[in-house]
Amino acid sequence: FAELNLLAFQEMTAGMTPKNTVEETAKLNRLSKEEHDLLLEVVLQIYAKYDAILTKNIFRDLPVIVTDIKKEYKSDKKSSNSGLSDLIGGIFAIWSLQSKTEHCRSLIRPLPAQIVAIVRLLVLDKPPPTGRWSCLESWFRSTRRIDASHFAQIKTGQGKSVILGVLATVLSIAGFNVDCVCYSAYLSDRDNLHFAKVFELFDVNQMVSYGTFQQ
Repeated sequence: FAELNLLAFQEMTAGMTPKNTVEETAKLNRLSKEEHDLLLEVVLQIYAKYDAILTKNIFRDLPVIVTDIKKEYKSDKKSSNSGLSDLIGGIFAIWSLQSKTEHCRSLIRPLPAQIVAIVRLLVLDKPPPTGRWSCLESWFRSTRRIDASHFAQIKTGQGKSVILGVLATVLSIAGFNVDCVCYSAYLSDRDNLHFAKVFELFDVNQMVSYGTFQQ
């Protein structure tokens, strides 16, 4: 039934395009035209990187693809908004590719709402700061992008667990230890298992922990 469930989910979310998702976000958050345009630009860049990786690597081994993504992350543009956008697109591509099984060979694509939430939480919808940093962690700290509390309201069915998993991967690659917490031990264990392969492929599984608020 995995294939049927995926087809039903894709049909339900078919109308959620990047453009109308950004427009809804801009309306709800009273974004200016400039803010709207930059948000849409970053979202489309992430999708472009995602599609490029899938087109090039659909039949390659996942560890090889991850190695290429890491090499690009370590390039000179790693401290820019563009570098982070490419990294996010790469993580989503690995998530899609590893989700294929013998029972479900269709790819699960990221929803626009998931990408918009990540872009907003990482403040990638703002003009990038100038300067150079020795690593992604120092860029996060120097630009104070993780100092403030950020909240994102995600509707039912739009994939909170996917957003958390991709964010955890990005931040752990940047050198941070990441705690993903939930009120439910069952949901926390489920989400951890869902992204376990991605964490393993990017070699960050020791830096990400899932648990409840009480833990």
